[in-house]
Amino acid sequence: MMVMGAVLVICLIAGCGGIRNDYAEKQMFRLSAAPGAASQKAIDKGAPLLVKGLEIAPEFSMSSFAYRLSQNRFSPDYYHHYMVPPARMITDVVMENLYASPYFVPVSKNPMADISFQMWGKITDLYCDIRDNVPPAAVVTVRLNLDKRTENGFKPVI
Repeated sequence: MMVMGAVLVICLIAGCGGIRNDYAEKQMFRLSAAPGAASQKAIDKGAPLLVKGLEIAPEFSMSSFAYRLSQNRFSPDYYHHYMVPPARMITDVVMENLYASPYFVPVSKNPMADISFQMWGKITDLYCDIRDNVPPAAVVTVRLNLDKRTENGFKPVI
């Protein structure tokens, strides 16, 4: 009886050896601007610009990718995620490109720094459109506002 039990245990263990976990691995991604989108960094040229953190529509604030399946139906992707929250990542890309242009420089760390411009905005769309009858496309919509400092506070420019 003991020998039969030992043989049964060995057979069970050997049989389980063939079980494999064939699951898709999670992948992490970061967003970046197209190469060459920013020109060479212009050091100490341009007006001081304060870029405030961009807000994001709540339905796109998750760390996973979102897929648009129909007019009003979206689905998250369990296996594809952003490395950091998407609002922060897009804010960083906007800042890097603006500060690399000859038009703006970052505001100094001094709290009394002279700010000439401020930029703020909201990410209203961030998804992959895979609806039927539509070619697949990445959709990113950002509404940006640029304000210039005047004697009476900040006034909208664009």
